Formats: sequence, structure tokens, C-alpha cells
Amino acid sequence: MNESTVRHARSATPVLIAIAVFALLVASLGDSYRTGILSLAVVYGIALVGMHVQIGYAGELSLGAVAFMAVGAYGSGVLTTEHDMNPLAAIGVSLLISLGAALIIGSLCLRISELTLALVTLFMVIIVEQLVSHLDAFGGTFGISGIEPLEVFGYSFESRTQQAVLAGVVLLAVWLFARYRLRALTGLEVVALSHDATMAESLGVAVRRRRLEVFVFGALVACLAGSVFAHTRLYVSPDQFGPGLIFELLLMMYIGGLRFLLGGFLGALILGFLPDIAISLQDYLLIIEGVLFLAIFALVRDRGLIGFVGQSVARVLPSSVREAPHSVVKQTALTVLRPTSADASLSGGASLKITGASKSFGGVKAVSDVDLTIGSRGIHAVIGPNGAGKTSLFNLVSGLSKPDDGSIEIFGQNHTSSGPVAIARAGLARTFQTVRLSEQLTVLDNVAVGSALANNTSFFRLGDGKQLGAARARAMAILNELEIAQLANRMPSELSLADQRFVELARALCREPKLLLLDEPASGLSDEQRRTLAHTLTRVGQSLPIVLVEHDMNFVRSVASQVTVLVGGSVLLTALTGAALSDPAVIAAYLGEPLDRVDGTTGGQA
Repeated sequence: MNESTVRHARSATPVLIAIAVFALLVASLGDSYRTGILSLAVVYGIALVGMHVQIGYAGELSLGAVAFMAVGAYGSGVLTTEHDMNPLAAIGVSLLISLGAALIIGSLCLRISELTLALVTLFMVIIVEQLVSHLDAFGGTFGISGIEPLEVFGYSFESRTQQAVLAGVVLLAVWLFARYRLRALTGLEVVALSHDATMAESLGVAVRRRRLEVFVFGALVACLAGSVFAHTRLYVSPDQFGPGLIFELLLMMYIGGLRFLLGGFLGALILGFLPDIAISLQDYLLIIEGVLFLAIFALVRDRGLIGFVGQSVARVLPSSVREAPHSVVKQTALTVLRPTSADASLSGGASLKITGASKSFGGVKAVSDVDLTIGSRGIHAVIGPNGAGKTSLFNLVSGLSKPDDGSIEIFGQNHTSSGPVAIARAGLARTFQTVRLSEQLTVLDNVAVGSALANNTSFFRLGDGKQLGAARARAMAILNELEIAQLANRMPSELSLADQRFVELARALCREPKLLLLDEPASGLSDEQRRTLAHTLTRVGQSLPIVLVEHDMNFVRSVASQVTVLVGGSVLLTALTGAALSDPAVIAAYLGEPLDRVDGTTGGQA
């Protein structure tokens, strides 16, 4: 059995298990009222898949799922009962309404803070509930009854069992779609931006676009769940879509775990059957749910009960089993760090040209009238005492902040006002003074997400499954070249600071950059690791220009051909490395002692 067959079999196993468990539930319950409870749990599970993607994966604290469920339910109810529209057409119209609303609301709200987004979407639920309660077109407080069961190709889903099967098929389809997209390169981008949007933008991830796509996905899935609700319950009313349902859905999601797509469905099953199991406790149900929510949040947090059990099982598994997920990624023999000829567009020209750049923060001038030109290859160091403006200058170049005065040209193009995504797509990659890796991704996927620059695929588009495989293959090749391939399946939290810095460098190289900015890459490294890093950078510097900020002068002397010294945000001098480090003015400005005696571990804010 080849690797491809094993991979597909492993991928299909959860699907087959889910289908088997659901079929067993339906068969065992028969056409009883308990099947109605199962059907409702499945409907909630559909909406919760969207919430898992929004909150669990993208870190998008949207509470508007209930409002879009109401749009789907009332859209289907009104259009089929009052306008005799075909149920499938009514669902389509409801989805279009939700699509338009989600695009407008998402475009306006996704630029605000997470707390504000939560409040806006919460009030959206309240507004929708009040509208359907007070407008006669939606049946007022009495709601809409007499909704017909869904009919597909002449087959009517009338019994409770049939309705549960219908809802189950929809849940399966939504789950498979979300699962597939989150396992693509686009899914890695979504997870990366949830942890650190600034880092994701510096990689070239279109953060606003991805957030809007996720918001729209959650809205459409919730709307679809509402339509299925209407055609399985056959009655809708305002009290079914009030703010209280938000709490219920959040509790269901936390029971199953934020990043387990079917976790919400399992939570819905538990809460759905809880009153039936503990009849004597029905009067205390709300208190029980509140205590349960607090207990889960305090003890297992976003892992949920499912994640807690999964981690407990993982602890007793052999390490070879735990490290299996990426074993199919071949350690290819790509020579990704081997020197190559410089890009033709850079021949004889400047890769970076900064002219008169200045930046103030309040009354402090962090960067003052800086001029700097970087050639088409080689290593250029920017040094200076703490607070000299080195990292602030890097932030200007990479688009994380805009200069007050001056201009910045990258490969001959003016990028003074460009944002980090545009600059990343112009060929610039960078690392950070404080390592910024996604804690939710393995080392391999943290490096692979560096390939996001070439990914223009929509979250809704299928057929791009090979992109992630190619990204992982390149990531593994780079990890091999940096001699840290053994870390591929580890999580960043398990690594030392030195290993994290090498992983961040690998991610930058995975971008195939034309210009590389490294902010204190040797900080926290041992002497041997610094020698390895110096050797790697020397090889890379033969192919492309590298600008690095560093406090270890011995390291600077070993790799850089030129040095620019910043003092108080201004350029003191730019010269060949030996001349710069022996210049009396530099020595006086930099701690007032010979630079070869500066401790290589010196760090701090730049």
C-alpha cells in the first residue's frame, strides 16, 4: 500500500466513523420524539461548524450566527407559506440575502476590535429578534406555522427520521467542506492570522480578505442551518432565535472544543438530551448549564471535553504515532539555500533605497532623516545602542508603520505608503525581534505558511489541495538545509528560543524572498548555533540582499560586508564593517568601549 493510499484512508476514517455513529443513533431512536431532539442537535451542529471556523480557527469573535439562522428560518418560512415559492428556491434566496448582509456587515465591522465585533454582532441578534417580533409580515410574536417539509426530486422529508437524515446529510456536507478548506494552504493562513494578524500580513496574507471570507462562510452556514430548522420543525417564532441561543451555542462549542469541527454537534447532543436524562433537574437546567460552562472554561478551556480526552490519549501513545501526521511529506533534496544568480531586475541596482525617512511617536523621534541604500546582494548590518531606532526603521521598510517624511523604494518601486501585504508581495521577507510563530501550528506548517505569498485562492474555492503539499515539501527541504528537520512535527511552545529563531528564519526563506530583513537573528543562540547561522546567512547572502539588526558585534563582523550605525534615530555613518567598528565616533556612541568587547548576548529594545 503506497503513501497516497494510506493518506486517503486516514483522511476518510473520521468521515466513515461519523456516518456510522449517526446512522446508529437514527436507527436506535426510531421515529420517536427523541429523534426530533437529535434533528435539532444536528441543525445546531450545522451552524456550529461555521462558528468553529470563525471563533476556533480564525479567532473572529462573531456572535451573529443566531441572527443569520433567523434569516434562513424566516426566509424559508415566509417565502414558502406566503409566496408559494419552491423550498429549495426559498433557501437560495435566503442565502443570497445573508450573503449580501454578511458582505456589508463584515466589511464594516472586521476592522474593529474583537470585543467591539462581539458587541456589534450581539446587537445584530437583538435587532433581528425585535424585527420579526413586531412586523406582521413575519407573524409577529406568534411566528410562522404550516411550513412544508423539504421536498427534493419528488421525495418529501416528512417523518422525524427522514428529517434527521436530511439534517445529517447537510451537516456532513458542511463539515466536509470546512474540513477540506482548513486543511489547505488557505486554512493555514486562517489559523496564522488568528494568532498574530501582524505576522500574517508580513507574510503576505490578505488578512482582511481572509477575515471577510470566514465571516461570510459563518453567515451562510448559519443561514442554511436556519432553513433546515424551518423545514424540519415546520414552525418558527422569535423566541427560538433570541440572545439566549447564543449562550447555548457557545456552551455547545466549548463542550466539544473550539477547534474540533464536530465538537459543537456533540455538545448539542449532550445539552439536547440532558433534560430528558435528568428530568428531576429540569428546573435547574440553566444553572447547570452555567456551572458546566464555567467548569469547562476553567479546567479545559478551548480544548473542550473532546480535546481534553484526545490529549490524554496522546500522552500514552508512542512518540512515533504522535508524529505521524506529516510523515508523508518527503524530505526532498531541494537545494533551497544554494547560491544562485541574482534576480535580473536587481542587477547593478538597489534592492532598497531609503531617502530622508523620519518617524515620530508622540514627542519622540524614533527615526530621523535616515538615508540608506542596499545593493542587489550581500549582508548589510544596522547597529546601534538600545533605542537607536533600528526596529522602528525595519517596521517602516516592511510597511508595519508609515514614515512621516521621506520615501522608501523597494526594487525601484515606491512603497512609502504601501502596507505590509503589498511590500511582502514585492519580495521582502522579515523576522522579528521577538519571535512570532503561530502556537496552533506545527513547526512544519509554521514554515509552510510562508508560502502564503503565492496563494490567491478564495476560501470557498475547491481544487487547490496540491498547494499545501508543495508548500510542505519546500518547508521540509528548508528545515533539512537548516538541520532542524527533526522539529517538523513539534509545536513552537515545545522549542527553545534558539530553535524558534531558526524556525522563523526558515519561514522567511520559504517565501523565496528577494530581500531579507532579520531583526536580531543571533539573540539567544549558543556560540555553535551562531556559527551555523553565520554560515547559512553567508550562503544566502550570495544570492540576495540581507539587512540585519544585531547587537553581537563579533557576529556582525563575521557576516556583514557593510555596516550602518544608528544613534538617536539618525545615521552616524555607513562604511565597510572593519572601518565602521573601529571608528572612534562609533565606539564612543556605542557604550563608550571597544566594540569587540560588547557581550554577544546584549539585547533589548531597538
